[in-house]
Amino acid sequence: MGYSDRVKHPGILNDILFKIVFGTSSSEPTMRALVNALLDLKGPDEIVELTMLNPISEKEYIDEKGPIFDLKARDSMGRQYNVEVQLRPGVGDYLKRSIYYLSKFYSDQIQRGDSYHDLLKTVSISLVDFNLIPDTKEVHSTFLLREKTTGLVLSDVLELHYVELRKFKLSKPQELRTRFERWLYFLKFADLYGPEGTVLPENLVQEEGIAMALESMRRAYAKDPVRELIEAREKAERDELNRLYTAKLEGKLEGKLEMARALLAAGVDRETILNAAGLTATELDSLHS
Repeated sequence: MGYSDRVKHPGILNDILFKIVFGTSSSEPTMRALVNALLDLKGPDEIVELTMLNPISEKEYIDEKGPIFDLKARDSMGRQYNVEVQLRPGVGDYLKRSIYYLSKFYSDQIQRGDSYHDLLKTVSISLVDFNLIPDTKEVHSTFLLREKTTGLVLSDVLELHYVELRKFKLSKPQELRTRFERWLYFLKFADLYGPEGTVLPENLVQEEGIAMALESMRRAYAKDPVRELIEAREKAERDELNRLYTAKLEGKLEGKLEMARALLAAGVDRETILNAAGLTATELDSLHS
């Protein structure tokens, strides 16, 4: 069975595929197009050259013990970019985590004895598939160092960008008006265009970098070792979720049994205990076995 025959393509936001598509030295043009679109960089601010600071090789992801890290890049003006995809909220305090890593990335530019003048603008871009900032309906939120009362920007050397995919409601290619919307649509729905022979909408084909990203995703997923690793990790995640769910159910049952023990000790009748504790007759009888 070929990969195009499978029921569900994992899509480009899969951790392994994302880093292969955007994180290798050969994918620098695709990464440049992505960052330009997400940050809407134009004119003198547009990135014309981008170098990956931590390029990965596909072998690092074929090996299950390979490193997992964010994608880091620097443009020809010295500006640094950290791009990360996070699909699940269970990563500690994600906001504090992203601030910490941005600060570290910024400070790592200089060593002891270097000048602070050498510190250049550092930007963090987080693509998250959960509701991270509940106080806004905006898909894209940008945070800078500002004066609290006047809103005066102290400096633009640090920028935090959060793109919340759950808040992106456009679901039809013809609705897309900006390069940000076109890239976001592609990132969110790339699984629909994963199988060979699936036609990419014309306005996505014309957007710089998207066709290259799709072809790179297809090539990577067509390789057995990459696909097998993705499937193994998906199975491991499902097994872990099932383990946690089972533990939760067992914890609830133990709580009910503890209540039943107390009621039995107090001389409460069986029918009342069944109703109060929410137990089945078999579960209550297990206390006597």
